[in-house]
Amino acid sequence: MKAPVSLMKFPLKRPRAHARLHHPWPLAALGAMLLSGWLAACSIGPSSNHTISLVTIFPASGASGAIGQSMTRAVDLAVKQQAALGGGYTLTVSHVNESSVTVGPDAAQAVTNAQVMGVVGPFESQAAVAALPALAQAGVVMISPTATLPGLTKADQATAEGLTFSQSHPKGKPINFFRLTADDNAIGAAAADLALAAPKAHGLGSHAVFVVDDGSPSGKAQSAAFQSELKAAHGAVAGSRSVALDDAVGMQTTVSAIIEANPDSVYFAGDPAVAADLRRTLTQTGAPRLNILTSGAVAADPAWSDSVGAAVLAGYTVGLLPTQDLSKLSGAQAFQTAYQSAYPGAKVTPQSALAYDAAMVEINAIKSLITAQKTPTRAAVLSAVAATKYAGVTGQIAFDKNGDPVTPPSFSVYTCDTKGAWTYQTSIAVKASVGS
Repeated sequence: MKAPVSLMKFPLKRPRAHARLHHPWPLAALGAMLLSGWLAACSIGPSSNHTISLVTIFPASGASGAIGQSMTRAVDLAVKQQAALGGGYTLTVSHVNESSVTVGPDAAQAVTNAQVMGVVGPFESQAAVAALPALAQAGVVMISPTATLPGLTKADQATAEGLTFSQSHPKGKPINFFRLTADDNAIGAAAADLALAAPKAHGLGSHAVFVVDDGSPSGKAQSAAFQSELKAAHGAVAGSRSVALDDAVGMQTTVSAIIEANPDSVYFAGDPAVAADLRRTLTQTGAPRLNILTSGAVAADPAWSDSVGAAVLAGYTVGLLPTQDLSKLSGAQAFQTAYQSAYPGAKVTPQSALAYDAAMVEINAIKSLITAQKTPTRAAVLSAVAATKYAGVTGQIAFDKNGDPVTPPSFSVYTCDTKGAWTYQTSIAVKASVGS
């Protein structure tokens, strides 16, 4: 059996260990660059040598690098398990490093390969915004395990977020973007409920909360949803600020405002690297025991202590992760056993299971076509994914007309102590109105 091909791309100059992806081009310019590379591939049919490939877009370095690598390995595992697709077809995978400043051109170059039938990723919403126009024009399916920006799937939300929905969803083209988790609106609302909940219910027991975001569309969307839900539930916003990565003055000013406001807790939405700066600065500026509630990639992140700077600085952090803890998934044991057998000593994260499921949905769609003696073209694979009903590690997977999950996985709550250890606390169901 031929081993899957892995082509991990890295920038010539790698970013700092906690650096966030920054695109040197405006999104419109990046979209045009992607589009020029993709138009050559938009009419590509089936591979002539019966080799089919997937492409992943996950961070290989930076604040989310440890999680990104665990997700990449999970897709590799799925491809290894399904390398022989039947009908003479074989499956391979190549990888694009989302942490690279050249992630857009790298992704465009990777998918000009006629064998590519699907993309798994990206990790962050902004990378999805940049890549989507070209992928939509080419009709290549993309399943993101973790991108949460509401405007990626909803036109009215896109307008509010400053996005041009028609660029990522061109008229006359089928929906090609799908995600596995609930969006920022649901996450922000769940975080507010958690902030207000009593400690005996694993909540923070807060009334007044200071809200901080990283200024990104996703961070702002979560922040707005959090504040709206907090006020509706009779909580109080003690203050709010946006602070960008590497803005030392802005971070210190924000922390000073937090200390002056004397809130019960702090809510942060956005980049894990900015969250780490906030936790470190708060701890070193006289508020080491002030709880920070975060939502997204920070929760259960194995690299959190390193990002903050030391385990002793990383405590008093509560993380809300928009997926289930592996210990609560009935099908996770077999996945974890296979993962750890394939990658001894490697960390398996809850996001690993999401990435595995995303890959398996695409692989299952490809195999269903081969079994039916149909040629697995990009259009056929996309259609099969849109209609999928797949029992995955993380639960039953199906998509609505917008590309959102019909049944998003429950949220998980974790706490980090001053030894840098994360502990799973409880699960929170997604409200039924999400995705409607």
